[in-house]
Amino acid sequence: MSEAFDPRKSTTAFDQASTLVVVVELSGKSWRVGANAPGVSRRPLRTVAARDIGAVLEAIERWKGEATRSVARSGAWSWDTRRASTASGTRGL
Repeated sequence: MSEAFDPRKSTTAFDQASTLVVVVELSGKSWRVGANAPGVSRRPLRTVAARDIGAVLEAIERWKGEATRSVARSGAWSWDTRRASTASGTRGL
């Protein structure tokens, strides 16, 4: 018997308690960048100018730093640059 679908649970295998999840909503005038950062109680959200990759990367680095500081005591955070490179998707901009 299959289990009921729960949209709050990930269907892929990654540890949500130690993974920085970043979402970018694109439009012609501005981009919204949001994140779910481990150890950070708020859901960071930032609006940047369209095609401003530097501002997107700056926001990601800031959230990564916040997550690192907040969970450094537990040792649960480890930044994996291989995963970051697969999600960059900046080709063609």
